[in-house]
Amino acid sequence: MSPFDDLLADPTRIAPDLASIVSSMLRDHRPGYAQPAASALDALRSGLLAGIQTASTRFWIPLRQPSARPLAPASGAHVQVIHLRTPPRDERDMAGWIVTQDGFGAGALVMVHELSHFLNRHVVWQRSEQSPPLVDPSLAEGLEPWAVRWVRARLLDEIAARHLAWLGEEGVVPGRSVMPEPGAFFACAVKIASYPEVYADASLMPRLLSRGDRDALRDQVGMWFGALRGFRWFEPGTNLAREHARWLDGECEVAELGRHGPEPVAVGTL
Repeated sequence: MSPFDDLLADPTRIAPDLASIVSSMLRDHRPGYAQPAASALDALRSGLLAGIQTASTRFWIPLRQPSARPLAPASGAHVQVIHLRTPPRDERDMAGWIVTQDGFGAGALVMVHELSHFLNRHVVWQRSEQSPPLVDPSLAEGLEPWAVRWVRARLLDEIAARHLAWLGEEGVVPGRSVMPEPGAFFACAVKIASYPEVYADASLMPRLLSRGDRDALRDQVGMWFGALRGFRWFEPGTNLAREHARWLDGECEVAELGRHGPEPVAVGTL
């Protein structure tokens, strides 16, 4: 028995085939899977997560959140978010939902990735309101300031989601597990930044990448990497969250070195 059995059995909250995935995550010994699953179910109970549904069952979502207009994902799964108050003061002012393709077979690995996007919705919005530093201001010529801000926010969001997936799948327990060596997670961030299509950037970073200057790319990602502080990896206030934050602080210090930092093998994201 779990305190979430009623939610997991309610198809108006979560599609049955998806409920089995979330239920297995909840029981998983790996905290990178279990804690996000519990947080998602808490959000389902409060109504901030309006549903975890498939494309064919997404009609349930507006019954929980009348302002929702859930779209079927082009592939895999996606998260959508609306503001209940603008500007949102905290995550309680932002509702969201997850929709997967019918026949979703990606399991916990993709589900925890999507849960990361949902759980970090407010911090991503905060980062989108902050002007990001640029290695070369000319990169932003002709672009709206909000568009530049959102490039960094979306990149950080993608890095965070892929890192949480790694924490879950690898069963990493900060404070007890061996964490990636200094610079390894930053190397992952640089690699992800090299593929702007995954964070929906068709303008800013492609301009930088077209120069073929890898040092400048490392400098740029290094300027932004520290904004990962404040993202949610484990339940806030837990020892896991504190230990992870301590490790991340060290990684942020390495990232600040940009091109001058170490270049170990990229480890820390999936």
